[in-house]
Amino acid sequence: MIEKLEQIENGLSVLREAGRKNEQITMNLVGILNSFESRIGRLQDTILPVYHETETLRLKEENVEKCLKLLDEVMGYYNVSKEVGLLVRSGPSSVPLDDYLTALTSIESAVKHFQKNNSQSVELENLLDLFNNGGDALNKEFREILTRHSKVLPAVAILEMIEEDHTMEENSSVSIPEHVQSDLKRMAEWLMFHNYDSYMNVYASIRSNILLRSVQGLKDYQKASSLTMASPSTLSALPSPSSPLPRTKFRLDSTKKGRLQYAIEKRATKMLQRASGYSGMGSRKSDVREESGVSDRETEHFLILATSMLKLMQIESQLMLGVIPIQHRQKTFEIISRDSFELLFNDGENIGSRIKRSIGRHEYTAILTIFPIIKTLITLQPGFDDIFVGSFASTRANKLTTLLKTFQTNGVRALEEFIENIRNEQTSQLPKDGTVHEVTSNVLMFLEHLTEYSETVASTLAQDPSYNPLPTTTTKHLDEAFKKTLLGAYIRRVLTQLNLTLVTCSDLYYDNSIKAIFRLNNACYILKALQGSILLDLLKTKEPDCQQNYIDMMEDQKKAYLHTTWKKVEDKLFGADEIPIAVLKAGKLRDKDKQVIKDKFSGFNRELDEICRLQQTYAVPDPELRATLRYDSRNNISSKYKEFYDKYASVPFTKNPDKYIKNTPETIAVLIDTFFDVS
Repeated sequence: MIEKLEQIENGLSVLREAGRKNEQITMNLVGILNSFESRIGRLQDTILPVYHETETLRLKEENVEKCLKLLDEVMGYYNVSKEVGLLVRSGPSSVPLDDYLTALTSIESAVKHFQKNNSQSVELENLLDLFNNGGDALNKEFREILTRHSKVLPAVAILEMIEEDHTMEENSSVSIPEHVQSDLKRMAEWLMFHNYDSYMNVYASIRSNILLRSVQGLKDYQKASSLTMASPSTLSALPSPSSPLPRTKFRLDSTKKGRLQYAIEKRATKMLQRASGYSGMGSRKSDVREESGVSDRETEHFLILATSMLKLMQIESQLMLGVIPIQHRQKTFEIISRDSFELLFNDGENIGSRIKRSIGRHEYTAILTIFPIIKTLITLQPGFDDIFVGSFASTRANKLTTLLKTFQTNGVRALEEFIENIRNEQTSQLPKDGTVHEVTSNVLMFLEHLTEYSETVASTLAQDPSYNPLPTTTTKHLDEAFKKTLLGAYIRRVLTQLNLTLVTCSDLYYDNSIKAIFRLNNACYILKALQGSILLDLLKTKEPDCQQNYIDMMEDQKKAYLHTTWKKVEDKLFGADEIPIAVLKAGKLRDKDKQVIKDKFSGFNRELDEICRLQQTYAVPDPELRATLRYDSRNNISSKYKEFYDKYASVPFTKNPDKYIKNTPETIAVLIDTFFDVS
C-alpha cells in the first residue's frame, strides 16, 4: 500500500515538471510570434507605398500607348484618301475586286470617324465624294460585267438544251462562269448593303432583254427553217448551207443532228407526224388544214417555244440566287419574264383563235392540232407553277390556265365536230365494190390516234358536263377507271354515229346483196380494229357487250347476204310449177313439162351467170370473212342445186342437154370460189 502511494507521488512529480517545461516553451513561442508580427508590420509600412507608385506608373504607360495607337489611327484616317484615292478613281475594272472592296471599306471607316468626331472637316467631304464615286463605279462595273457575260442564246443551243435536258451548269452556252457569278454576288451584296438597290432594276432589264431576244431568235430561226425545208413533213432544227441565218460558233455534228431532230419530233408529238399524211373525212386533204387553219409545223414550233421558254425561265430563276436578295426576287423575276411570257401567251392565243375558226368552218382535223398542245401545256404547267411564285403568281398562272382552258374548250368542240362530220358525210364517196368505206378507216385511225393521248383526251372530255358532271381542267383528280370511262363514252358515241352513217350510205346501193356486203365489210373492219387495239377495252367500259353486238350484226348481214343473193336462184329451182316425181319416173313427159324443165335450167343458168358477174365485182378485203361467205354460199346453194340436179338432169326433156345442163354441183362450188375476186 505504501509502495503504491510512493509510485503515485513520483508520477505526479514528473507531470508537474513536464507542465512547467510546456509553459516555458509556450511563453517563448508567443514572444517569437510577437516579434515576427512587429517586423511584418514595419515591412508593410515600407513596401506598400512603393507598390502603389509602381501601379500608377503602369497605368500611365498603358494610357500613353493607347493614345499613341489612337493617334496613329486618326492620322491614318487623314491619309485614307491619299492611300486609296487613286485605286478607287481607277475603277474596279483595273484592280482585283477584293482590293477595291477593301479600299471602299477603308473609306467608309474614315467617313464614320469624321462624322462622329469632326463633322465639319474638309477631309470628310473629300472622303464622301470618293466613297460615292467608288459606289457609282462599282454599280457601273456590275452593269458592264452582267452585260458582257449575258449573251443571247443561239436557237440551235436552245434546241440542243431541251433535247438533252441540260441543266444550267451543264451547258456552257447558258451558264455565266462561276468566277463571274461570284464577283456579281459580292458586288450585289455590297451595293445592297449600301442602298444602291438600283442595280436590281439594271439586272432585271438586262436579263429581260436577253431572255426576250433568245426567245425571239428561236421564233425567227423556226420561221427561217420552215422556209428552207426540203419537205413539209420533215422537221429540221439546223440551218441549211443556204440559210439566211447568221453562222454561229455553235455547231452540231451529223450524229447530233439526228438526235436533235428526233427529240424535237418527239416533243412536238407523234400524232402530228403520223397525221401528216392523213387525208381526213371524205376528199379533204391535209393541206386544207395548213391553208385555212394551223399547220402541223406551226404547232410544233409553239410546243418547242413553250418548252424552251420554261427551260430559259428556270435558268433565269437559278441565276438570280445570290445576286438578288430573296425579298426582291419575285418582283425582279416578274420583270425578267414579263415580255417573253407575253410573247408565248400571244402566240398561244393566236393559235387558239385560228383553231377555233377552223372548227367553226367544220374542219374537224383541227383536233389533231389541239391535243399535242393540250398535252404539252398540262405537262409544262407544274414547271411554270414552280417558278411563278409570289404576288404575280396568280396573274401568270391564270393566263396559263386560261390558255389551257381555251384549248380544252376548243378540243371539246372539235371532238363534237368530228361526230357531226361523220353524220354529214357525203354519200358520193360510196365504194362501188362494197368494200370498207373510207370514213370507217379514217374514223378508226382517228380513234387510235386519240388513245395515244388518252390523258389529254380525258382531261378535255372532263370539261364537258355531258361526260363529267363536275368539270375539271386537269386529270390530276381523275382516277384511271374514270378516265377510261370518259374515253369509252366518246368512242361509243363516235361508233354509234358511224354505224348510223354507214346504214344510211348503204341504203343507196341498188342491190340488196352489195348492201349486205358493204355492211359486213365495215362491221368486220370495225370489229377487227377494236380487237387489235385498246379501243375495245375502252368501249367495254360503257358497252360491255359491244364485241358480241358486232358479231351479231355480222351474222344478221350474212343471212341477209345469202338470202338476197340466192333468192332468185332458189325461186328458179323450186317454183310453183314443180313436176311430180311419178311423172318423171314414168318417163312420159308432156311438151309442157319439158318446157318447164328447160325454163328452170335456163333461168338458173342465167341467174347464176349474173350472180357470178356481180359477185366478182364485189370486194371483201378480210380473208377470213371472204372465206366464210364463200363457204356459206356453197352450203346454201350446192345442196339445193344437187337436189334439183339429181331430180331433173337424168330426165330426157331435151335432145341437147348440154345447152341447158351447164353446171354440176361441183362446178357450182368452183364458181362460188371466184366470188369477190376482182382479178
